[in-house]
Amino acid sequence: MPEVRRDVKPVEVNYLCDKCESGMVICTDQSSAAAKRPHKCVICGEHYEFDKIYPKIVYVPSE
Repeated sequence: MPEVRRDVKPVEVNYLCDKCESGMVICTDQSSAAAKRPHKCVICGEHYEFDKIYPKIVYVPSE
């Protein structure tokens, strides 16, 4: 099957803290083998567990 190329742009996906509503969360243990990954808010320190790692980069079609 031949290669297909198309223009895309990277987009950051992050999670806004529910407690302080201004901080973004970061993953505190990316090596964890658990289904839920620990995260914390960079401003207030609130702890979360997600099945995804934030922040992350996704690619969307260019307009």
